[in-house]
Amino acid sequence: TQNLNRLPHEFAHTLAGNPLFELSRLVDLAEKVATRLTPHLAGGDVYFNDGLIEPGEKPSRPDLPRTAAADLIRKIATAQAWIILKHVEREPGYREVLESCIRDILQLSGPELLRQIKWFEAILFITSPNRVTEYHLDREVSWILQLQGDKEIHLFDRADKQIVPDQE
Repeated sequence: TQNLNRLPHEFAHTLAGNPLFELSRLVDLAEKVATRLTPHLAGGDVYFNDGLIEPGEKPSRPDLPRTAAADLIRKIATAQAWIILKHVEREPGYREVLESCIRDILQLSGPELLRQIKWFEAILFITSPNRVTEYHLDREVSWILQLQGDKEIHLFDRADKQIVPDQE
């Protein structure tokens, strides 16, 4: 736990075969998250964009209803899309997945890790093949679990001021 949010750690998981993450189930999930009467966030719990972006370009959020995320998931293989479903732990089945992941992480790290965590949230990123995410800083500490396909992630040393200046 001393290196939490300082160094990356690799570990294996068994979520890839879970039927909750099959494409048709993700479409259903997106529809539920998009139509929540009480979203966790004022702007809703779905964010998405589509189309090619150039390196360094910030993608724009399309002026479409949140329910359009489900259509993008249906054609994710060709859409050049990036979809975020936030607080999926609010939906049946996904809370149990999050709790199972937390138990596994605590088994690897030890229960003292809980003292450093303020909240738990399950966020699903669904991206088209070869989609690039722009350089950014996350405010939260994340456990990134790849479920399908390949992903290349570049992590930077936040202590290196040439890479991450103090204002960032």
